[in-house]
Amino acid sequence: MPDTSQPLLLTQTDRRERRGVMAALDHSQCLIWFNAQGRILDANPLAQDLLGRHLIDETHALLVGEYHGSWPSYSAYWARIRDGLLRNEERSLHRGTGEEVWTTISYAVIASPTGGTRRVLAIVIDLSPWAWKPKIAF
Repeated sequence: MPDTSQPLLLTQTDRRERRGVMAALDHSQCLIWFNAQGRILDANPLAQDLLGRHLIDETHALLVGEYHGSWPSYSAYWARIRDGLLRNEERSLHRGTGEEVWTTISYAVIASPTGGTRRVLAIVIDLSPWAWKPKIAF
């Protein structure tokens, strides 16, 4: 098992490779960045196009339709994401029009130098074309 007690020292090549990986993800995936409290700090154009709205300064709670984001059940749910205990989930999100989008979301926790969570990256994939849902006629 590798020693994680010492900080990882990245070479210039390592940094270039990581920037390349992030650029590739940014051009091919819906990326949403949250602070440790669940506020959206950034969302790439693919994420904003998928959800049909400007996401900056919204919260994770609003994104997932939890309009009572201060409720204990939601607070515990966000804590599981923030602490890296919930790494992937399938759930619906809502476009700006109210239309439901069935997604899979992978969460990556970015640690701060002091050991807490600095940011959370959500990689969102639209599963709507493959999701089985009964058609509801109104």
